[in-house]
Amino acid sequence: MTTMITLFQFDDRPRWAELWTGYLTFYNTALPPEQYEHTWAGLMDGRLHGRGARDAHGRLVGIAHFMFQDSA
Repeated sequence: MTTMITLFQFDDRPRWAELWTGYLTFYNTALPPEQYEHTWAGLMDGRLHGRGARDAHGRLVGIAHFMFQDSA
C-alpha cells in the first residue's frame, strides 16, 4: 500500500471533517460547528499546520494537526 503525506487542499474539507469527527468521537469529545470552521480556517490560512495521509488513489485517509511553539 502506498501512502503519501500532503498539505490539505480546500476541497478536502468534507473528508477532513469526517476524519476529525472520528478522532473526537474516539476520545469521547464533541465540538460545535463553529470550532470546525475556526480550525479549518486556521489550517487554510497557516495559523495552524496540518497534513493529510492519502492512499494510492489520493483519498484522504488520515490527518495530523500541529502548531510550532517557541521554546525558551
